[in-house]
Amino acid sequence: MASKGSKRGMLTHATARRTTGYNTNLDELKSRLGADESAQEVKKKRLNVDIPETMHQAFKSKVAGEGRKMSAVVQELIETYLLK
Repeated sequence: MASKGSKRGMLTHATARRTTGYNTNLDELKSRLGADESAQEVKKKRLNVDIPETMHQAFKSKVAGEGRKMSAVVQELIETYLLK
């Protein structure tokens, strides 16, 4: 979920805007996602998901075309879901 110019795993105002579609209060976002403001790196856990091969290929192609990583897009989708 890192934005350009930020450390990996850090929440930024750009991330808040991108994941919610509006300028979310960054402190509220961190609080709701359980991020520690004082931490330089957020502890990570691996998530494995079974999806159809055709969906995986389409997702990988679209993300690559945007110059992004699949994991970053999945993380943004989860953050958006959690903020509903």
